[in-house]
Amino acid sequence: MEVYVECVLLENLLIDYMLVSGAGLIARKRNSRLRCAVSATFGGIFSVLFPIFGLDGVIAFLLKIAAGVIMLFIAFDFKNFGEVVYCFLFFLLLTYASGGAIIGGCILFGGDYSFSGGGLSYSSGSVVPYGIIVSGAFVVSETVVRVMKKASKKRDLEDFYRGVMIIDGQNSTPLMNGFIDTGNKLYDDKSGAPVAVISSEKADELIFSGVLSLSGARYQTVRTVSGEGKILLFRVSVLVIYSGDKRNIIDNATIGVGGKIADGVDVLIPAAMSVF
Repeated sequence: MEVYVECVLLENLLIDYMLVSGAGLIARKRNSRLRCAVSATFGGIFSVLFPIFGLDGVIAFLLKIAAGVIMLFIAFDFKNFGEVVYCFLFFLLLTYASGGAIIGGCILFGGDYSFSGGGLSYSSGSVVPYGIIVSGAFVVSETVVRVMKKASKKRDLEDFYRGVMIIDGQNSTPLMNGFIDTGNKLYDDKSGAPVAVISSEKADELIFSGVLSLSGARYQTVRTVSGEGKILLFRVSVLVIYSGDKRNIIDNATIGVGGKIADGVDVLIPAAMSVF
């Protein structure tokens, strides 16, 4: 079987670019296409030249690891060792995921694969283009990237969720779902205190239960991008914000009533209230 070096180099360039840029996306490193391309070029040349030396076993494996780390340093800037490890773990994850796709493609289309020189070698056979198997590796890798980014985004959102309880006199609420709103710049004109915004549906429930009293409520003019309006404000004895085992107790807090906030969220907490 004839093996064309330029074909092997091109395939490795494509796969290495996919692995490096994908790892950077998951690890939230600033992606430069040029730097990723240079990194992939280094990886591609390394993959072509490496088998010439006939190395195997632990030494070959360690050299491949070192090459992967160098590729990441070429592609990204790191602030500390932890960032390097974090990004490299995702690089390994994508490497093994794409390698699994290549093995699956070889089995499915009758190609051959083997483990030698500290890595995976494969041949798609005479009837199936290499591009088919490489495309399969790309699809698997892209799927992993999307899933990991979605999970990371969900985890970040969870960092903004807090438990909230309102206490006024002898009345108190069950624990409500709060969300830290860094864009909430609403302040009480009289006290200068930040204002937490509660959904109108939850406000009606608390008024009915006696936690919020209309007798002390007042309207305040607010200005938004859509124009000028009014918001109903309540003063409550205590607002308690929970973050795990910690809690922030705010005396004489101001609560504003908004419309529908978001699914599953009862209170928007201004960043000024979320300091623990």
